[in-house]
Amino acid sequence: MYVSVLNRLDEFMYRNGFDRVTTEVVARFLSGFSGVAARAYLWVVLAYCREFPDDCDVDDRYLKSRFSSGVGQHDVMTRDEVERLLSVCPQPHRAVLTLAYTYARRIGEVTTCRIAGGKVFFTLEKTFDTVSFPLTDRVKSVIEDCVRQGKCVGGERPFVITNEAVRYMFNKCLKQAGISTEGRRLTIHSLRASRITHLVQAGYPLELVIKTFRTHRSIQVAYEYYVGKLNIEDLLKV
Repeated sequence: MYVSVLNRLDEFMYRNGFDRVTTEVVARFLSGFSGVAARAYLWVVLAYCREFPDDCDVDDRYLKSRFSSGVGQHDVMTRDEVERLLSVCPQPHRAVLTLAYTYARRIGEVTTCRIAGGKVFFTLEKTFDTVSFPLTDRVKSVIEDCVRQGKCVGGERPFVITNEAVRYMFNKCLKQAGISTEGRRLTIHSLRASRITHLVQAGYPLELVIKTFRTHRSIQVAYEYYVGKLNIEDLLKV
């Protein structure tokens, strides 16, 4: 991923007659991408400039103020934070959020899911296709607990709850778990982003992850979004 971004920058410089990485060059390069991709690509360029300062003449403060807006771990939770969040959330929100994280699903796909034959079925919000995954022991246990408490319905459709109610409780549980949102825009979608990021950080190729979980139709879209969740400086050490 690091090399791919720098190759794009190199091609941009060649096409426009630039021979040095300057503030103007980087700003013009990043302006050609969406906000998320621009923030992610800036992180790569600045990491390169720190590694090879003689090749660059950039004002990193200006570039960060214009493009970064939370670059790095923006919108992503650590595994410990996810576990803390789930531990303090009451049912049925705990069950809903557990499924959202485990299967990297959008919240609307979870609240309308169907469980049958040892599998959980989700209807994809954007394409209306149906995907299914094995019911893990953890998911089975949290749903059974939800039913015992009378917060979930027995049978194939366990959840009777609105997406808005889950979003409200997610924010409340963040505070209860003591999870800081300073410098990060943590939303319920962060569970999906976090799950994908954690799998990539564990060594699973991004393309394999998104194909297995059917999270994105385009590897390029997924790459441009999730590259910003990785620590580029750690990648440079590999």
